[in-house]
Amino acid sequence: MRILQNLVGVATYKPAVYREISESADLWKESVPLVALSAVLSGLADILQHGFSAQNVVRFIFPLLGWVLFCSMCAFFAKRFYKADIPLIKFLRVYSYTQLITSLGLIATTNLATRWLGFIIILLAIPSAVIGIREASQLSTGKATLIFVLSIVVVDILALITVGILSSFLH
Repeated sequence: MRILQNLVGVATYKPAVYREISESADLWKESVPLVALSAVLSGLADILQHGFSAQNVVRFIFPLLGWVLFCSMCAFFAKRFYKADIPLIKFLRVYSYTQLITSLGLIATTNLATRWLGFIIILLAIPSAVIGIREASQLSTGKATLIFVLSIVVVDILALITVGILSSFLH
C-alpha cells in the first residue's frame, strides 16, 4: 500500500513525499515496476489511438529510455549549472511516480470524451516533475524548473531524431 500512498502524495504535490521517495533506497524496488507499467500504458495509448503497427511498438520502449535519459539530464544539468552532485538514483526514484501519472493521462487522451481530462493530467505532471527535481536536488524551485525545461528539450530532441531514424527503417 506504500506505493499507493506515494502516488497519492505525488499527485497532490506533497513535497515531503517527494523527499522521502528520493531519499529512500528501498523505494528503488517500486520505481522499476512503475516505469514498466508506464511503458505498457504508453504503448497501449498509442495502439488505441493509431492501431497496432511496427512503429508503435517503439512506444513501449521509449518510456523506459526516456526515464533514464530525462533523469540523467537532470543530474547533469544540476551538476553543470549548480554544482549539485546529486546521485542519478534519486531522480530515477522520484520521476518514476511522475511518469506513471503522465502515462495515465496518455491513456485518457485516446478517447475523445476524456481527451481534455488526459491533457489536464499531463499538464499536472509538469509541476510534479519540477517538485520532484527540487526535492531530490534540494535546489530552489526556479533552478528545478530550469533543469526540467533543459532536460525535456534535450530528451524531446533526441526522441524526434530517434523516431525519425526508426521510422525510416520501419517503413
